[in-house]
Order: sequence, then structure tokens, then C-alpha cells
Amino acid sequence: MPPDRPARCPRTRRGSWRPFLGAWEGVRSGSADHPRETARIEIGQGAAGSKVAVYVQVSEERLCMGRSRLVSADEDKVVLGESDVTTSVPAQRCTPAAHQTLTLRSPDVLEWSSGAAKAIFRKAGTGTSVVPEPLLGRWKMENDPLIFGRNRDRYSDEVTITQGPVGAAVFRRVHVYPRTDDEGNETSESLVCTFTAILAGTGTPLVVGPSTAVPDASDRGCERADISGYLAVDRFKGRERLLVFPMMDGEPGEYYRV
Repeated sequence: MPPDRPARCPRTRRGSWRPFLGAWEGVRSGSADHPRETARIEIGQGAAGSKVAVYVQVSEERLCMGRSRLVSADEDKVVLGESDVTTSVPAQRCTPAAHQTLTLRSPDVLEWSSGAAKAIFRKAGTGTSVVPEPLLGRWKMENDPLIFGRNRDRYSDEVTITQGPVGAAVFRRVHVYPRTDDEGNETSESLVCTFTAILAGTGTPLVVGPSTAVPDASDRGCERADISGYLAVDRFKGRERLLVFPMMDGEPGEYYRV
């Protein structure tokens, strides 16, 4: 009997898929200005069968990160197969990404598909310092006396944005407000609630995953703040303003630089 033939390796032509290397981001649902669901994929060097791609997928209430194996690659198309989950927010809510196909349309644009889902991805920032400079720093919400009344000084809502890579908790929010009794009346006690969110996309607007409470910096009974969001900076009446949009229908939170 003839000897068994060795299994054929997936097709990868050395150097031919170099244009795919780097990070790409796209909107899977919604629009570029008002995303409802986004995705990012960063492709590195590696042999067929190795986990060369890191992906991030964000929807209204979930952020999923993972790594995908390279199935095949040439100058026009990269196919990614088996994946595993490395980060899930909330915990244990993510399943591994399905097979993904990336088709190059231009040096800065590719078409992403997975099953029936399709989206256009564009080149994105990568590295350890991808947060745009205008977003960095401390921002504070200004309490309207017509809404908060004479007790407005008991309410504080502050956001701090720091530099870091995708996957890092660059967004931190500290919200202070009066505790209420069973009848909804304010008591003399205040609640301090601290939340962080993971950077999920480097474009404009900047995308962050669902906020999660920091147990050691939050009082018991804090409100939940688990909606993904996106951030933008503009100028309002001559002042810099940070807009924190929920990834759903709703008005943004407005913060001014401290």
C-alpha cells in the first residue's frame, strides 16, 4: 500500500497578504455617526493554523474579545476560523466568533463577512496610545438648578479618560448622589458609584464597552450602568464639551473639561 500522504496545509502565500496586517474597524449596525453595533479586528503575522487575529465585537449590552485562527490567506482574501473568547463583559455572555472572511477592496478598506452578516471595515489605529488627545483628561457634568434644585451640590458626575490600548479600561466615571428611602425621599447619606469601561474602537466617535462597577470604589446599592457607548468632543458656547452617547436611543451625557 502506498504511504499516507501528509495533510495539506491551508493556503497562505508568504508576503502576499501583508496589506491585511494591522487593525480594521467597522459598524455592523447603525451608522458611522451613531453606531449600534461595532467590530474591530487586528491581524498579525503568523502561520496557517495559528491565532493571528484579535477581534472585538460590541453591542448595546455586551463586549466580546477573542482570538481567531488563520485558515487561509492570499493577496485578496483572508479567512479566519476557530476562535476563543478572552474577554466577556458582562462575564460569560460571549460565544466564540464564527468564521470570518476579509476581502480587500482598497489599501484602506475591506469587506468583512460572517455568515449572512457583512460590513465595511476601514484601517484603524493600533498600539498603546490610540485614544485621541482631545478626549483625554477629566470632565464634569454641570447640574442645572432647574432640574436638581437647591440640593444640586449633592450631585456629582465626573468622567476621566486615560490613554491606553484597545482592551484597556480607559474610561472611568464617578457618580455621587443622595441615597433615597423606601418612599423615594432623599436621605442625608450619599452614594459613591464608580464605573469603568473598556476601549473597543479607536475611530471617531471612540467606542467603549458596557460600564461595570468597581466594587472597591462603589457603595452598596449603586445604580447599574451597563450600556455600551461612544464618545465625541465638540465646542458649545466656546467651551470644550464631551458627549457620552449610549449605544441606543437616548440623549448623551454632557461633560465639560475640569
